[in-house]
Amino acid sequence: MLTKELYEGIEGYQRPYEITDQSGAIWALRKIKMIEQRRQEARETAMSEAKKIMDWYEGINEKSDRDREYFDGLLLGYMNRLRQEDPKLKTVKLPGGELRVRKQQPKYEYDDEAVMAWAEQWYPEAIQIKKSISRQAVKEYVKDTGEVVPGITISEVGDKFSVEVE
Repeated sequence: MLTKELYEGIEGYQRPYEITDQSGAIWALRKIKMIEQRRQEARETAMSEAKKIMDWYEGINEKSDRDREYFDGLLLGYMNRLRQEDPKLKTVKLPGGELRVRKQQPKYEYDDEAVMAWAEQWYPEAIQIKKSISRQAVKEYVKDTGEVVPGITISEVGDKFSVEVE
């Protein structure tokens, strides 16, 4: 392992900067403030440019949606005319793609409160009861009793250092 003395013997070695007094600390705070201002300016520029790009994209996307809907409608009309001639027709293969019709399952929309009231009276087997742990309650219990609870790992975290600039 190289010592400080050996490092100082290497040509071009510079001793790391060290803050030794209040003046140095104030200087470092000013430097941090400048760094954060530069970061904020870059963020604002990036957000402004990103907004322009997103506005452009949304315009293209909306027009594409309208165009797609128009052509989907034309193809649906064509497919419906073909199905009038052959009701069992499900797929039409064309050089540029396929037109398909598939039956779909009905969509169920639930009013949970109304269904729950019905199930309580008529079909209680449909009601599910879920168990969950109150992590806050367990945390308070461990803090109060000091008991080691299986399944909980507590990791000590060192002090957090932060710098706030004005």
